[in-house]
Amino acid sequence: MSSTNLKERKKMKSKMYYALENYLTDKQRKIITMYYIEGKNMIEISQVLGVNKSYVSRCIKTSIEKMKKKIA
Repeated sequence: MSSTNLKERKKMKSKMYYALENYLTDKQRKIITMYYIEGKNMIEISQVLGVNKSYVSRCIKTSIEKMKKKIA
């Protein structure tokens, strides 16, 4: 991978973490972290948080959309 691509990836990663910390609610942040960083599936997340699996699914979708808008 070229140094330009590495710089671009590092910049995008920084923007993603900024959006995660600054634009999502605590619950959205927790769900995104559990799903993408900890590797939990939606059923596991719903059981841990005591919410419906469909809520977790919607939360992931809306959180990703929100983050995309903020880092674009």
